[in-house]
Order: sequence, then structure tokens, then C-alpha cells
Amino acid sequence: MPVDLPWLKIESQNKESKTVSWFYNDHKDEKRHDVTDNVINFINHLIIHIPNYHVLTTRYYGFYAKL
Repeated sequence: MPVDLPWLKIESQNKESKTVSWFYNDHKDEKRHDVTDNVINFINHLIIHIPNYHVLTTRYYGFYAKL
């Protein structure tokens, strides 16, 4: 099942070895970092971006917040 998130770039998954290969672009040094993790570590990296239940998130800010 492909994941379609703009900041998440999954390159491949291996079901036999239970690994996921993905990459991200670091904004500090503008370099691409390739990562190969097992599935559990990948899910741990992914779920830290999910906000807690009942936590409000900002949908619009700046000019768009005034519309």
C-alpha cells in the first residue's frame, strides 16, 4: 500500500527482512539522507508526527487566518 505524504519518501520495503528504505532532505545542510530501518523503528519515527487526541493544531496562519 503506497503512502502519499509530501514529506515522507518511501523508496522500498522488504517483507522478508522487515525493513523499510526511506529518505529525507535535511534543511540544515540541504543534503539527502537515506535511511533503512526495520518496520518498528520506522513506525516510531512516523507516529511522533501525529498530534495527541484533543490537541488543537494550526490550520491557517498569517494572512490566511484573517480570511
